[in-house]
Amino acid sequence: ARGKFFGYCVWEGDKVPESFLKHLLDADGVIVPSDHVAKALFNTFDDWPENFIHIIHHGVDTELFVHQPTPEVFTFISNKGWAQGVNDRGGLQWLLKAFCAEFRKDEKVKLVVKINTAYCPPGWNLNAELAKLNLPVDRPDVHFSLDSVEPEVMPKLYAGDCFVSPTMAEAFSLPCAEAMACSLPVITTSYGGMTDYVNEGNGWLIPYTLQEVTHDVAYEGIQWAVPDLAHLRGLLRGAFENREACRVKGEQALKDVQALTWKNSAEQLLRVIQA
Repeated sequence: ARGKFFGYCVWEGDKVPESFLKHLLDADGVIVPSDHVAKALFNTFDDWPENFIHIIHHGVDTELFVHQPTPEVFTFISNKGWAQGVNDRGGLQWLLKAFCAEFRKDEKVKLVVKINTAYCPPGWNLNAELAKLNLPVDRPDVHFSLDSVEPEVMPKLYAGDCFVSPTMAEAFSLPCAEAMACSLPVITTSYGGMTDYVNEGNGWLIPYTLQEVTHDVAYEGIQWAVPDLAHLRGLLRGAFENREACRVKGEQALKDVQALTWKNSAEQLLRVIQA
């Protein structure tokens, strides 16, 4: 006879595809990285066995990800994929629209965007995707990086004042946790796994409306969040005008993220398996 078998489920939307259920119910339990994913499972099927779903957060290496030097110019940081451009779940399109609409070219502020191209299809082109957004020509300073980055260099991505992730859905969001470990406050959508650890004490949350995914058959019948762009603009402006508030929230972010280490994740997993 086999030993115990645990399923693992990572999902971003408001529920999971019903095709997942048979495989998950064949397991002795299901591990998920956030309360968001647990709710998605219950939104799909409300008769799970007792103590069947276990929330074990992802972690962050708090010895590698540490505070970086703060630039002289106020800097917003974003680190996400953008494979589907204007339809991308990561929400970079919303950040670019909000940032370029809110700030003038002559203001001392910039946005640094690291794009993970691992998921980009052949022929994907950054300039082509930017053209679809109709951003103003006379726009504020935006820097893009599409380079591969070695793990030990990753913390340098978070040399700024505030991390921004107006995502449409996340199961956990490692970049938000990494940014917090580097003492950055986080502006993110109030929907997704990162709301387990991002709050008004260590960042700012963007209100949203749910919208059904129509461009990806894998998410048929699933809803994601569309962040409120006017509110996002206000949060960007507020952070820019109050660097001290960013510093204070960043200090709290560093304290709060200490609970999200891979060691803690491993210990929680061990307890679930032994139980």
